[in-house]
Amino acid sequence: ERLAKAAAADPYIEEEADPEQCEAIDSCLWEVDHLRKHSCPTVASLAGLFASPMAATTEPIEIDPLATLTYTSLGELETRKKLKTVPLAIRAPSGLLGGFPAAHAADGAPLAAGLSAWQ
Repeated sequence: ERLAKAAAADPYIEEEADPEQCEAIDSCLWEVDHLRKHSCPTVASLAGLFASPMAATTEPIEIDPLATLTYTSLGELETRKKLKTVPLAIRAPSGLLGGFPAAHAADGAPLAAGLSAWQ
């Protein structure tokens, strides 16, 4: 019932082909709000363009390049991005899982020191 009321109150004219005449700017545009939280960073940033109010002096956004985006092209954009290198540890490990303490044999079996060697 709430959804039906919200849809009835929404001024967006779905049948209008002209973006300037469809009154989308006055619409609730809840879809855009959800897209701002999208898992794909490109989609989220594009949705952010439409989420904030635009001043009268703002350059118009070219819709044609955005309309041609596909899942494939978005995937290709994401794979071309340079990944940031993030340190995973403060000190470089001495071996796999940090190596074995001195109280252990080369095969990892505990020696006489027992569990206290791991502390």
